[in-house]
Amino acid sequence: MGWWTLAVLVGLSAVSYVDRQIISLMVGPIRSDLNVSDFQISLLQGIAFALFFAAFGLPLGWLVDRAQRRLVIFGGVVVWSLATAASGLATSFGHLFIARLMVGAGEAALAPAAYSMIADLFPKRRLAFALSIFNIGGATGSALAVFLGGVLITGLSQVSITATGSVPLATWQLAFISVGLPGLVLAFMIFLIPEPSRSQSGPKTSAADMAELWAFVKTRRTFLAFHFLGFGCMSALGYAAMNWLPAYLMRRFGVPVAEAGALVGVIIVCSIPGGLLASALVDRLFARGRTDAHLFLYVFIALGLTILGPIAFLADSLPAFVALMAGVMFLAAAPGTATAALQIATPPRLRGRVSAMYLFVYQMVGLGTGPSVVAAFTDYVFKDDALVGYSMAATIAIFGLAAALLFALGRGPMRRAIRALAEEEAS
Repeated sequence: MGWWTLAVLVGLSAVSYVDRQIISLMVGPIRSDLNVSDFQISLLQGIAFALFFAAFGLPLGWLVDRAQRRLVIFGGVVVWSLATAASGLATSFGHLFIARLMVGAGEAALAPAAYSMIADLFPKRRLAFALSIFNIGGATGSALAVFLGGVLITGLSQVSITATGSVPLATWQLAFISVGLPGLVLAFMIFLIPEPSRSQSGPKTSAADMAELWAFVKTRRTFLAFHFLGFGCMSALGYAAMNWLPAYLMRRFGVPVAEAGALVGVIIVCSIPGGLLASALVDRLFARGRTDAHLFLYVFIALGLTILGPIAFLADSLPAFVALMAGVMFLAAAPGTATAALQIATPPRLRGRVSAMYLFVYQMVGLGTGPSVVAAFTDYVFKDDALVGYSMAATIAIFGLAAALLFALGRGPMRRAIRALAEEEAS
């Protein structure tokens, strides 16, 4: 049952990332039609999605600990699919911002419920690998968003459809509608799997009250702070790259939208073997007794990104740039390891809400700041759209160095958190 459940969750994760990321291919047309700047585009890419994703994640995490998780996921898929389709009806920055808020609200349901279900189905020694497989859905969805999105946008440019009045929908509007509506059918995939028994991950107990949750957070606050912020920085540099790569390829190398989508898709796919390899190494180190393995490995990975990321944007040729950025994405894949560390250190009855708290920080730091820091460098420091590559290089270096420092400081607190949980379970 575990692997079948994982396969369905991977599929839904891919759908969510298609709806989340396709906007990155449409920066130029949206800027032109809505008369907005790079910084405003970054708000649509980042904070508009992250704000409701983070805000709704907390109550949904509470619901995950109490209700049937399949129903939580189903409701989330329906909401984000409708909101994505509604993005295609936007005629102003404000309309599109509101639609993106609702995409974030819907997608907030998936991860806490999926993490909780997977943790109930796999042992701790295999959890990082299992969660990395779940996060293949994110990488696959991001790749599909840009790869198939480029083809879709090119094809839709020949189509004319009028929704209201006499003005035809723009290509970018048709693209949102085309990727959003299928989710209303795909939402029913969740009912192809049974609801896992919560008893497999811990003692049979009713959901903990808020007092117990805050007591746990207080006693583990140092570990949680370094973990949340460290992986939040990893998220920021990843989202900064994914959201601005298509625009960079078009501006720097003059690549057409369909080809840019294909190239970015290839780059993103490289994160899949990277994430699986990192999680396999972490599981092996953890099984050998290194209880801080999840942070230990990423100290070195974050330092590697700090160096390799800026080097990529010095490349003068397109093949060299693609190869170097593929290396960046190979190293940057962290969600599986991050979520495994959290599940291992958290009592089963609190996992939904603690995961939601983590995702609150992860998305607010990652999507909330990553794309916008790039745009801020471009609009206010370099003041030249053509220099978006320098903006991306600076952003990756800043967040990579910060992540390495946070992971190094978090290793001791992680060891203590895991030891404390083992003592509580043994008593």
